[in-house]
Amino acid sequence: MNRLTATFAGTLFAASGAYTALTWWRISRIDFSTIKATNSIPDSLKLSGTLNAVVNPRNHIRRDSSRSITCKLPSRLTDEQVLARYLKGFFGSYVFGPEQVALRTLHHNFVGFSELSHVENPARLWSSSDLSGDHLPGLYTILFGAFQIVEKQIDTTSPGRLSRTHSYIDVAFGSDTSEFSGVHRFSIYRDADKDSDIVTVDHPDTCCNPTIDQPKFPDFMITLHRMYSMLLFREAVARVMEP
Repeated sequence: MNRLTATFAGTLFAASGAYTALTWWRISRIDFSTIKATNSIPDSLKLSGTLNAVVNPRNHIRRDSSRSITCKLPSRLTDEQVLARYLKGFFGSYVFGPEQVALRTLHHNFVGFSELSHVENPARLWSSSDLSGDHLPGLYTILFGAFQIVEKQIDTTSPGRLSRTHSYIDVAFGSDTSEFSGVHRFSIYRDADKDSDIVTVDHPDTCCNPTIDQPKFPDFMITLHRMYSMLLFREAVARVMEP
């Protein structure tokens, strides 16, 4: 029994080491020094219906953060393709892997919003392999029982006609009837005065306690969340940058 236990422990340790190495290899391709991080969110999200009508309808205390990077795309990609790659890279990442396995194992619905009560039988995806690298899922699709696409906008205006174009998808989590809800906004900006293949990928997120106007989690947990979000951001951007 001791030999069996030792063998199992050794195999588990080796597998964990290999998984960690693969994760770091993917993340390290995006230089941390090129990322801008803040503890705030842009006005476009702050004033959005996603935040004020769906996620935080009572305007309770929020915890905000944001990460962005400007990069040159490896090929000519549409805004939807960039966002689809990011979404697939985020939820199909090595970093998110353990959370995906846990959610798929539980196979329970953890997300729901009063503002979306009119939506009947939304599509559900339980595997990152079901996400396309070219097209975004349909509006209101529920991912892994814990996230829901509540808004998306693809800006088809030519960057030459505007100073900046902005496309995004809002992925909400939690419930406005529980003590935890929030939203990730995955965005892409293109500037008219730059090459069309140079884009800014932006990922603001915010969370709150929608039923009681006080923070749900202590500061150290928010710090851990922001560290986790940074790892997810770097791996998702790496997926966007793949040839």
